[in-house]
Amino acid sequence: MTIVVAIKCTDGAVVACDSMLTVGRAQQNGPKIHLLNSNQIIAFAGSLDLAERFRSITANLMPHVYEDAKTKYQFACYIGSQVVQDFRLTGLNPLSPEDADLMTVLIHDFQGDHEVCLFKFGSQP
Repeated sequence: MTIVVAIKCTDGAVVACDSMLTVGRAQQNGPKIHLLNSNQIIAFAGSLDLAERFRSITANLMPHVYEDAKTKYQFACYIGSQVVQDFRLTGLNPLSPEDADLMTVLIHDFQGDHEVCLFKFGSQP
């Protein structure tokens, strides 16, 4: 079992998770919390390769999302739709537990306030 916990606080956010990585059918210990930049953190439960894809897509989108999103809801929807589109372009069904075993938490600053976004792709942490 894998788990990610994120709590939004008045002065930031707290995130914690286990350290068991899933690589195909193999498991090993490793980091599951990653700093994208000084105010963006990604933590995940599920497949390492899919988490790396999510992290890469999100890192590339961040500058554009902050320019375009007017609300935190628009921000989360844009990130989610871009990741789903990327997964589907490579033949993965983000709603299928067999294809997309991934749950990701993105902690970021949006208009001066820390936000916690949950992205669930077929996984059950």
